[in-house]
Amino acid sequence: MTGTTGAPVQLPREIAGWECLWETSANRLELAARRIDRRAATIGQALAGRVIVQRDGVGWAVEARLWILEDPAEHQRLRVRRGHVSTPGELHDLLVDAGLPRELAISIGEAVTALR
Repeated sequence: MTGTTGAPVQLPREIAGWECLWETSANRLELAARRIDRRAATIGQALAGRVIVQRDGVGWAVEARLWILEDPAEHQRLRVRRGHVSTPGELHDLLVDAGLPRELAISIGEAVTALR
């Protein structure tokens, strides 16, 4: 993924209280993210996760693996969502439905539009 000057696009290291580690290639984006303040999460919210988006001929194949806070004792469960989307809006909806915050889903949608 490159900017208008040909240099790699700089993706944000922190988004909406989440630490983000991005890996990109010509047709794939992978994001490993974790909530910086885990204690601020409420039951049912994501604490950490990995999102993989792979460009194909007509859209993107998406896999989101999120660790969700299950109870006050801080037990977690893994939620896995897979799907195929053809627009950034559909990608956003899938990721928010999986449990990612809207700001993070928006950033992923913007980043994948640069995939070839």
